[in-house]
Amino acid sequence: MKKLLVLIISAILTIGLFISCGEKSKVIEGVETKFEDYSNNLIFSYLDKDYKITADIYKNISTDTKIEYGNVNIEDNTATIEVKVTNKNFYRIIQRGGNIAINNVTHQTYDGLALLEETQWKVYNEEEPETRTATLELIKYKDKWYIENIEDFTYLFSGYY
Repeated sequence: MKKLLVLIISAILTIGLFISCGEKSKVIEGVETKFEDYSNNLIFSYLDKDYKITADIYKNISTDTKIEYGNVNIEDNTATIEVKVTNKNFYRIIQRGGNIAINNVTHQTYDGLALLEETQWKVYNEEEPETRTATLELIKYKDKWYIENIEDFTYLFSGYY
């Protein structure tokens, strides 16, 4: 009887562990899906405006992004996850590149956009990767996890706050 009871309790704990691990991986999948969507939307938005080099810069940044996941806490239909991202700060590159290009524009400059793009590529190459961390909040809807605090997410992946 004791062995049967131990076996039943072990089975319940094992099932609970699998369900818990499965749900944690769905939370991580929610973050990764948002990162892919965010990256693609940002790249296409710059391509639509003929900022091809800026789009290429973000492609490189998103490809070289390193993501580490920490604690995942799930309560009913809400979750929090600690995320650590290491990459170059996209918004600092855009701002610095723009400021340098503006300061170098002369009356003889025939193509300000080309100068801006060239300058941003140079700034990108000089930029060192940095690590940003945040705790993201997610909400579960129809068995999928969605990020609730977009500002923290944007900060993590692009450096913009």
